[in-house]
Amino acid sequence: MRLANIKQILNRSWKQTPQRDRGLLPGNVKSQLQKAHQTKIVDWRQVLRHQFGLIARGQVNSHARFNRRQPLRMDLPGKVTRLNPAVDIFVDNSGSVTDQEIVQTLTTLEKMLKKTKLTANVYSFDARVTAKQKLHDGKKLDFRRTGGGGTSFQCIFDYLHLHHLTKRNRIIIIITDGWGEERINNYHYQNVYWLMMTKANQLSVKEPPGRVLEMRG
Repeated sequence: MRLANIKQILNRSWKQTPQRDRGLLPGNVKSQLQKAHQTKIVDWRQVLRHQFGLIARGQVNSHARFNRRQPLRMDLPGKVTRLNPAVDIFVDNSGSVTDQEIVQTLTTLEKMLKKTKLTANVYSFDARVTAKQKLHDGKKLDFRRTGGGGTSFQCIFDYLHLHHLTKRNRIIIIITDGWGEERINNYHYQNVYWLMMTKANQLSVKEPPGRVLEMRG
């Protein structure tokens, strides 16, 4: 995040520098500034597969368990694995996202979750969060579109905040074409992955929390 903020500052400074003054910059600085606003394409599947693996292996301290190394020390907590890892998937139901794109993406996520034995909550949203389903092995997900109005990303973070959903160890995935408002209050939810049906630079949110990943090559 620090590196992304630095790049944004450098890019903004470069754009605000008059053309007549840019010739005074050393060549290596100029090339680095030009690289700052180039989008790096990464495999979104690989990124999320890694994140799912981390959360699946995640362990938390618990005084309800004995410490294996020092079982006689009652003041030392033991370790328990998270039984309900927090994975929340929000699906954009605006008219610009096709049913086929939604089905393909959710099917891919379902297979990835199955390998790590995780479950996830799947929400539909347009201007508000609507339907909610569980995505887990053995249950067929209903891919039918609900809603279909305008898109508001703020409703996602309002929902998380109002339902007091923990920020720690929570992965938030937003499947969208990117067309919504420019400013949002993310209530400090940072572990967010924007899966773009379009290009990364078409996300309307300025300085979005988390990572923006393109789903199209």
